[in-house]
Order: sequence, then C-alpha cells, then structure tokens
Amino acid sequence: MRSEVAELFLYRPGKAFPAVSVTGDACSLQCDHCRAHYLKGMRPALSPAELIRIAKELDADGAEGMLVSGGCDSNGKIPLGPFLPALKRIKLETKLKVNLHTGLIGDEEASRIADTNVDCISFDFVRDPDVIRKRMHLSCGPDAYVGTLISLFSAGVKSIVPHLLVGLSGEKDRFEIDAIEIVSKYPIAGLVILALMPTRGTPTGSSLPPSNDHLLEMIERAVDALDVPVMLGCMRPRGDWKLETKAIELGVRRIAMPSPRTEVWAKAQGYGVINRPSCCVF
Repeated sequence: MRSEVAELFLYRPGKAFPAVSVTGDACSLQCDHCRAHYLKGMRPALSPAELIRIAKELDADGAEGMLVSGGCDSNGKIPLGPFLPALKRIKLETKLKVNLHTGLIGDEEASRIADTNVDCISFDFVRDPDVIRKRMHLSCGPDAYVGTLISLFSAGVKSIVPHLLVGLSGEKDRFEIDAIEIVSKYPIAGLVILALMPTRGTPTGSSLPPSNDHLLEMIERAVDALDVPVMLGCMRPRGDWKLETKAIELGVRRIAMPSPRTEVWAKAQGYGVINRPSCCVF
C-alpha cells in the first residue's frame, strides 16, 4: 500500500543531461540487439581533452550532468582507462553529476574508477549464458557480471545501479529472476528495469518486445526483493501509459521518459510528482 502523498520522480534528461560516448559510434562487440545503433545518438568525446571540454561547456550552461558511456571491446569492457583522469578532473572542477557505464571490469579498473569520484556506476547485469555467448559475442559466462559487481563494491564505489534488460532471453524469465535474486544480496543503490526494443537493422529487429505481463512480473519481483528504488529506465518501447501506471501501482517511483498521460494520471491519483532533468539513477 502506498502512502497518501507518495512522491513520484519523472525523468527527462534532454540537453541538461546528455549521453556522451568515449568511442563515438564504434563498438567491437556488436551485440545482436544493438549493433552500436544507440551510440549514434550520443555525443562523441574521443579524447580526454574533448570530454573535459564538453563537461565544462555543459557546466557553464547550467546542465545537471552527463552519462558517460561508449562501445565495448571484444571482452565487454568500455575503454575508459585514458578517460579516468579526465573524469576525476570533471568532478573536481565542475558541478556536474556523472553516471558512468563501465561494462565488465576487474579489481584494478574498479579501483581506478572509484578514485574518480563519479556519482554513479551503471552496468548491464546478464545471467543467461546463451545470450552472453551467442547474442553478445562474449567468451565469458554469467560469473563475469557478478565479478564486476564484487570488484566495484570492493573498491569502495558507493552508488552502483545494475540494469536488467527484460526480454533479452525471450520468455525464459528464470534468468531475470536469478539476476534479481543475486543483486538483492548486495548493497546496490537501485535497480533499473529495461525492456528489449526490437531495433531495425539488427538480428533481433523482427523480435517482439517482452509482453507487458512479463515486464510487470519482473518489476513486481524486483520491488518485493529489494529495499532500494526500482526504476523503469529509458531503454524500452515507450508511450504505453497504462504499463507505466501499472508499474507505479506495483511500487516503481522513478520513471525515465514517461508518457505525458502518466503524469496526468499520477497527479489525479494524488502522487507528489517531481520532474527531473537527469538520469533516473539520481
């Protein structure tokens, strides 16, 4: 049961919180559900100097922050190494919040990332070994994702938000249930629920997104299992306001890129709606 004045946070990043790619639109991994398509919508920063320049420009314009991401190498890592001193400088010299995508990493990389003092670490958490090998083209297994989580916590990173892409394994929800159970054992700052989007020009372009029932079941399981925010992220088929309102009724209190009708509904239901121009992890 929700309280009478529950707060609901709605996120629309836009120009106040752009996504920046340190690899431009290049990605060696070429996962079947993306093929670097989503990197094309990010602002490129191919050198540390360019990343600092973009950050200072955003700060001067009064932006909230930025998402720093990029394509992966063949081992599932975003090549962040040369950019970590720049990120540390950005945190020292600007007021920007930084959400950092890491990909798979080990202890040494986690320690260097922790030293940057970025505000949040986001990474996809995958449990299906067939998806990892056949769709994501990685030679590792699910333990590599748990290892990344452990490395980040061991390094002292305080705000870690795994992302769960529902529908990646089709209707085989046991892997998604397993992912929720595993992350519930760690002091994560939240869990972002995403939904597979059939993307034109990719091997999964003709696939169907997960059904609403499937997605809502995973949301309900996550809300029940976790005592931290469960968020409905931006990477999903959008515009389904009825899905969004059902997610709210299940306990979701943060939604990225919501339908305008969802905001109207929430206000009519008595929620205290708060709009924020940032990633939903904040």
